[in-house]
Amino acid sequence: MDKKEKADELQPVKAKRGRPRLSEKIPGQYDQSVSKSPSKLSLKQQPYGEVVSCSVLDKSTESAITFFTRDDAMKQILNDLKGVAKTNYKVLIHGLQGCGKTLMARMIHNLSERANSAFVEFDTKAIAPDDMESFLFGQTSLLSKANHGTLYIKDFLNMPVWLLEKLVAAVDSHRYVPVGGVEPENLNVRLITSVSKDIKSVANSNDVTENLLYRLSDFFLPAPPLKDRAADVKILFDHFLANTCANLKIDVPVVSNEAYRLMDTHDWPGNIAEVKSIAKNAVLKAAPNMITIEHIMFLKQPYTLPQDGPLRLKEVISGVVATYETNIIRELLERFKGNKSKVSRYLAIDYKTLLNKIKEHNI
Repeated sequence: MDKKEKADELQPVKAKRGRPRLSEKIPGQYDQSVSKSPSKLSLKQQPYGEVVSCSVLDKSTESAITFFTRDDAMKQILNDLKGVAKTNYKVLIHGLQGCGKTLMARMIHNLSERANSAFVEFDTKAIAPDDMESFLFGQTSLLSKANHGTLYIKDFLNMPVWLLEKLVAAVDSHRYVPVGGVEPENLNVRLITSVSKDIKSVANSNDVTENLLYRLSDFFLPAPPLKDRAADVKILFDHFLANTCANLKIDVPVVSNEAYRLMDTHDWPGNIAEVKSIAKNAVLKAAPNMITIEHIMFLKQPYTLPQDGPLRLKEVISGVVATYETNIIRELLERFKGNKSKVSRYLAIDYKTLLNKIKEHNI
């Protein structure tokens, strides 16, 4: 995810006169409480559909970084984030593009004792490998700028292994010699890295050694894809919908139940960025009327729209459900090596129903 496209639920919320609100209700069935202290995390279950929200003040921007979820696994990740932020551990955040790794790193920094010092981001995709050493270790290096603060390495797999080794050695020893220099300089920096892959796939690859992974990180923090956070789709869509309407100075339109059901069938390959884009497009297409199924336009459609109308809603929903049922059953049959009894138990349906669906979808 590009720095300019912080397409995530962790969006800075500006209040009037440039000051962050200490407490505000956001449209969409959840509350947000912004901690007065950057070292404290507001993490609590709200009475609005069991949504957990946590916010922290970003000292560099004087705005709130906010994360919210109703997904149980994500709630545990937020608790882990809170715990590791209080330490000086090196952290590796892993997950697909668009899942909020950068802003999770910012949250860790702003919850730590280093919150009043610099948060320096190094985007490895923006720098040629031959120039990376001078950026990190030069006379006016990123390490010197991040001293006493946090250095965030985005997509560390783009870095040469020897440079990663050198960086870890500098952070661990608290000393480094600048490029072209002679005398070592003291270093006190927290290292946070990220990778746009699952950490197990990284460990099983030949990109880096397992030893280097453990030296890079004392704590591995996942950023789950949205397909694993299905319970969050509605609150994220509502959030981006409300933000978009506020920016456009228009009323928030009602969203039809059919539109929400259609979104529930989608696997969101673009993750949070896709939800934000869908919400912004839907506002312009629907305003000032209700957002319906025709306003929810995925780049990858799980069904084919008819060339000539009418668009029959029940047929569209049925087609979407059939597509996903087919994909799920095929995946489970492969996982369980064709054992239909295990598949039916996994899906919590009886064996005969599974056989009917296999026949119906020609699997």
